[in-house]
Amino acid sequence: MYSRRGGSSSKSSSSKSSSKTKKVKKQELSKEDKAIIESQVVYFLGKTKGDIKLLSNFAKCEINIDNVMYPSGEHAYHGEKYRQLGLVSTDPKRQDELLKYSEKFTSTGDYKDLFEGKVKAKGGKSGLRLEEAELKTWDEIYVETQKKICRWKYDMCPDVKKTLIDTGNKLLVHLASRKNAIQVSKSTKPNNGLANAEGICIVENGNVKVLGPNMLGKIWMEIRDN
Repeated sequence: MYSRRGGSSSKSSSSKSSSKTKKVKKQELSKEDKAIIESQVVYFLGKTKGDIKLLSNFAKCEINIDNVMYPSGEHAYHGEKYRQLGLVSTDPKRQDELLKYSEKFTSTGDYKDLFEGKVKAKGGKSGLRLEEAELKTWDEIYVETQKKICRWKYDMCPDVKKTLIDTGNKLLVHLASRKNAIQVSKSTKPNNGLANAEGICIVENGNVKVLGPNMLGKIWMEIRDN
């Protein structure tokens, strides 16, 4: 989930023993539903084959946000997270800490040569931990930051613009991980193990339904369709 992509100062929500949840039995979609999804949906992920992966934050494409340059959308996302939180911090010491850490993600920073999962980790579990109040603030502004990243890529990277336009009017779905997008459980209730299954599609009454917020997919479709 994008809204909480930052280290948290809170304790782990579950122990090793409780984290071993019962596996959810999965089944293949019917041929009919699979055909509907394949005809209407375009999936994208940083490791997706072809040009469609350019829509992922993992793609290497320099991003300029408020005259700060980043090597990729992933760098920009995390760099801006710490920079913006630093700018609104009322504690001078914490502000300095956040702003200095944000600089590591820039095109001249310590993390400039880290990409994909490596730089993501520096903005999350292996990075500067965020306080609960800071996470709450980021939850309120992260979508606008992601919109700036996507808009820059669309306006300044011709290959990205072409790739997006070539998707036509199909539903763009950002996968949260490399999983089989056409496998779903027998139920879609929140407690069946699909709470974090962002990007998996199912078909209900002939219509495609995307599990999870699909924030990045929605942003790209908004840019494409306007």
